Amino acid sequence: MKEFARTATDGIIYVNGRFFPRDQAAISVFDHGLLHGDGVFDTLMAWKGAIFKLDQHLDRLFRSARAVKIRPPLDKERIRDVITEAIRMARLENVYIKCIMTRGTSPAPYMDLLRSVPSLIVIAVPYPEKANPFVDRPGVRATIASIRRTPDDVFDSRIKSLNYLPFALARLEALEAGYDEALMLDVDGCVCEAPGWNIFVVRGGEVITPGRSILEGITRETVIEICKRLSIPCRIGVITSYDCWVADEAFLTSTVGGLLPLSEVDGRPIGTGEPGPIFRAIRTEFRAMLEGGEHCTKV
Repeated sequence: MKEFARTATDGIIYVNGRFFPRDQAAISVFDHGLLHGDGVFDTLMAWKGAIFKLDQHLDRLFRSARAVKIRPPLDKERIRDVITEAIRMARLENVYIKCIMTRGTSPAPYMDLLRSVPSLIVIAVPYPEKANPFVDRPGVRATIASIRRTPDDVFDSRIKSLNYLPFALARLEALEAGYDEALMLDVDGCVCEAPGWNIFVVRGGEVITPGRSILEGITRETVIEICKRLSIPCRIGVITSYDCWVADEAFLTSTVGGLLPLSEVDGRPIGTGEPGPIFRAIRTEFRAMLEGGEHCTKV
């Protein structure tokens, strides 16, 4: 435990039954998650020692695992215990948490799927300061990427899988073009999401978010809940490139990134280029949820 005490503030990693300081954690090079991207994950956050919507995240993780036929090494209650223990050992209040289930390892380093032993990894490291939900961040500049979202009739977008290559390529394209983030289109040419983010646009006082070819984000769900609470019109609908270009407001949501305003899409300013009144109202209520511990599980 002395070794943990020395490195705990850097984070704690659980791998297949054991806890490690972050610089000592490792998996087999023959793990199917590494060899084939054969795995699922979910990302969580804890703020002031409380995990936001823990049950919803675990439910989504287990749905993803079931969809790809990975047998969870532990049940939900035990994974809850692993997560909370990792946070306690890390001695952190604001925590970035990632749970990863892979097909694991098998006797031979090829797609020996029926004999594989699943792996479970839980990462608990300091929450990135640049994503602090209580800091007002300037809007980001986005572009619509040429890389399309994998269509649902190929691989269901509700499965949160380890295969992030299309997202990585889309973001790389945006960064190399001088933008901060990429927006992705589905095969029908409609805007669906950004790499690791859901998207919302505001037009005429109404909040709109796509409902197809997307990951069903927990923070997206929370924004819809907040809109109902604040009596802000909100609906699930189709968003086109045009809708982004002429939006009064637009913003992205994710578990770790929180709520992030868009200031520009493809060189066109969004509204005034500053966070709009509807975004600010939603963000204020979201912060109140975190500050008040709503939907939170204390560690």
